[in-house]
Amino acid sequence: FIMRAAINVGRRVALSRLLALSVLPFTPRNVPALQSPPSELVKLAAARGKAADLVTDLPKLGNDELPVYVPQLAALTLKATPAQLRALSPRLDPKTIDLAAILEERVSKLSSAGAARDAGTVKSEAMAIVKSLDEALSLASAVYALPPQPSTFDVTSYFGPFTCEGVGLQRKPESNECVDKNGE
Repeated sequence: FIMRAAINVGRRVALSRLLALSVLPFTPRNVPALQSPPSELVKLAAARGKAADLVTDLPKLGNDELPVYVPQLAALTLKATPAQLRALSPRLDPKTIDLAAILEERVSKLSSAGAARDAGTVKSEAMAIVKSLDEALSLASAVYALPPQPSTFDVTSYFGPFTCEGVGLQRKPESNECVDKNGE
């Protein structure tokens, strides 16, 4: 009788352990969980957005605005990106150190090209900075949960029927006034 009770207890314990294992979700031990992004990574993503905005806004900039806008953008937003990338490099791929050096060179070239009013070099350097930051962010995505990239704001989809377009009209450029689609 004692032997039979011990076998039944052993079966119950084994069955309960097996049931507990089947209920728990499978999580591999060798794969680390993605960490929340540090402030440096958030700033890198924001700098990438600013550099991409420069590429799209460059045709709108006049020759007089170029030597003011581009060096200011480089000094205020992009100059800190190599240091931010170096701060992240101990946790990331060693390639990030090379990317930080490349970014530092590209930002200085962008600033000098803007001061010299060379729109072609500004565009090529800004595109190279975007590409380098994309590569850095993809390397960081192996360790950190990346912040979402800012998208363009669409008034119509946000406000729906409360926009000019939602009621069949058109918004007057640089205004909050609605006009007919003919412009009247």
